[in-house]
Amino acid sequence: MNRGRMAYPYGSGGYGYSSYDTGGYYGYLPQPVFLIQQPPPPPVFQPPPRPAHSVIADYKWPGLASSTLPEAETQTFGIVLKDGSMLAATTVMAADDVLHYVDPDERHMRISMRDVDRAATMKLNRERKLNLYLPASPR
Repeated sequence: MNRGRMAYPYGSGGYGYSSYDTGGYYGYLPQPVFLIQQPPPPPVFQPPPRPAHSVIADYKWPGLASSTLPEAETQTFGIVLKDGSMLAATTVMAADDVLHYVDPDERHMRISMRDVDRAATMKLNRERKLNLYLPASPR
């Protein structure tokens, strides 16, 4: 393309430059583009869950007459046998016509439900303000 000097009839002052843009290159360089890459967030470490553990709580219920009874009687169930003897138990469970219990010396014992006087056992534990449920005997 030939870029020569142009003449304008209405007076351009003799400079030969057009007062309009001729599409020439001005020499501006493109502006740089800056990209800032953020660092990844630091990893979040969760502590492992605390191990489960059992807790035994001993509650003292207000309103019960446990203060008038000796300490040993308030914490043990009484099991009355048909021969008139009595057993003490800290834990009692009945299953398959067998009464399983733990005595005050922490020995695991069992006895046939046929040997237990149910009515006398229920009465004794009610007097001690203890709730002991014995299932009905199978007939």
